[in-house]
Amino acid sequence: MKSLLVLLLIVLKEVGPTAACSSSCSSRCWCDNRGLSSVPHYLPTTITHLYLYNNSITTLSQSDFFRYSSLTTISLTLNQISVINSGAFYNLASLSYLYLYNNQLTDIRADMFVGLDNLGYLYLYDNNIHSIEAGTFVNLSRLRTLQLHNNQLTSLTADMFKGLDNLEDLYLHENDISRWPSLRINDNQMETLPSMAYDILASILTVNISNNPWQCDCRMLGFKRKMTGGREFEKQMTCAGPSKFEGESLYSVDHVDLILDLILGPICQETATSPGASTDVYQQHMLHRLSLGITQCQ
Repeated sequence: MKSLLVLLLIVLKEVGPTAACSSSCSSRCWCDNRGLSSVPHYLPTTITHLYLYNNSITTLSQSDFFRYSSLTTISLTLNQISVINSGAFYNLASLSYLYLYNNQLTDIRADMFVGLDNLGYLYLYDNNIHSIEAGTFVNLSRLRTLQLHNNQLTSLTADMFKGLDNLEDLYLHENDISRWPSLRINDNQMETLPSMAYDILASILTVNISNNPWQCDCRMLGFKRKMTGGREFEKQMTCAGPSKFEGESLYSVDHVDLILDLILGPICQETATSPGASTDVYQQHMLHRLSLGITQCQ
């Protein structure tokens, strides 16, 4: 009797996680933690949200989502997806959110995301991605957020992100990127850069950051401190403000003027005292030194 009970428990344990996803869902279908090896085809065709995270799906095919043309959100996180066939998302013109992080993708091909004309958010982090084919994002003109961090990218090509005209957030940290051939962000509305941006710009072969309204105040103190005069992009930074520096090169502005601005400038005082404000590390260091009466720039 005892052995029969143990056997029954084992059977129940095996059956439980692989229970079919309920077909009675209306707009949101929760099919997570079901042990599914493929996308279910028996769900209502009118669903808008499909959650398939933490299953055992390895491949996405053209027929997987074809019936669900009203989908706005798909979560495929924590599966074992290594293959996305051409046209897998072809019929999903309404899709806005696509979660593919924590899978086993290695190569991103140009035909993977065809049909996602209205996609706004694409999450591809925590995979094993080491290459992205040119033209992959050419039709994703409405994409606002692209997360590619914690992968194995080693280089970025000039046309890799072509088509991302409305991109606001690009996450590339925790990769192995050592080569980025060019960066052109000239003729925009950039006003300041944090000190860490200097190291990033210095690692790129060709940089154009000219014709931006650079504000040469205390917010640029950390960046200015790293300038040597030997980088081409340093010569492209002409001050648009404050008025006393208008038309001058940031490189020619004296450190002392920026330090004084750190003490007296209304913008910097507001930044330093605002709750939760993100102040440049070097600014914090100088504020501390100034509070101790140490005014020599080091």
